[in-house]
Amino acid sequence: MPSAPLASALTALLTAVPTAMAAPVWVSFDSPAGLVVFKAHINGQFEVRLLLDTGDPTGLTLREEVARRIGLPRGPEVRRRAIGPVGSERFTLHRSRVETLEFGGIEIRDQAIWVVPGAPRFAEALGTEVDGYLGVEALRGLVVTLDYPARRVKFERPGGPAEDGLSYPLRIVENRLLVEATLGGGPPRTMILDTACAVTLVSTADRRLTRPAPARNARITDGAGGIAALPARALPSLGLVGRVFVDLPVALYDFSAPPPGLFPDHTPPISGIVGSDVLSRQVVVLDLASRRLMLGPPQR
Repeated sequence: MPSAPLASALTALLTAVPTAMAAPVWVSFDSPAGLVVFKAHINGQFEVRLLLDTGDPTGLTLREEVARRIGLPRGPEVRRRAIGPVGSERFTLHRSRVETLEFGGIEIRDQAIWVVPGAPRFAEALGTEVDGYLGVEALRGLVVTLDYPARRVKFERPGGPAEDGLSYPLRIVENRLLVEATLGGGPPRTMILDTACAVTLVSTADRRLTRPAPARNARITDGAGGIAALPARALPSLGLVGRVFVDLPVALYDFSAPPPGLFPDHTPPISGIVGSDVLSRQVVVLDLASRRLMLGPPQR
């Protein structure tokens, strides 16, 4: 579950605007642990494997060894603390810039990026190597369709034909994607939508809504390099976008006391994180331009 590699205050420095776009195309992705790892191209020739991370508010982040292999210019170093749900760790990051970033028919030009040290423990948890993360800032203004059953993703501008399915509001606060969900049939709760979180997390305050699970612990890994075993529970029902998911394995996390800087100060109280274990059962349409979320039927 990688989180933002930098404090969200730096997000404004990473504004990514698609400057060119061909006809939308489906891009195949690998799905280790239900996640989304797809191929993109940098500077027109270098292929990279990126993790689609809607829990990361920044744009493009590359591993240091990948940026070195591509020959990207090395900008000023910045000493920052990478923050994840498990904890935090200080890294020396540096700025760089790519001439073009292409994925799924989109071309982003002259884009500032962050370069970070590798995350071997996260790669170990994924079961596959990734070259970097593509976060929310790079996706703003786009419609992203994740056809998990077919393992393909499509990026497009808004204004295409209407999709069939139920559409619900998607709030974006400091580049966090926030949705309303119900736990155990209770009132709506604010939860983060995170395609790079393999396990759905529920607040320890809602433990009473869960019941014992066969496994005692759930192992999570975050972008700060932290690994932890959280109490595993079973959630009788999770309501999201008009759908109800039953007997859902979840992990308990104390959202009342996250590491400082994990969430912006003015983010609404967070009751959980909807992870890829729920999303990967669906076709998910993230309309970041209109701020709508849809769970639709399989695409043809």
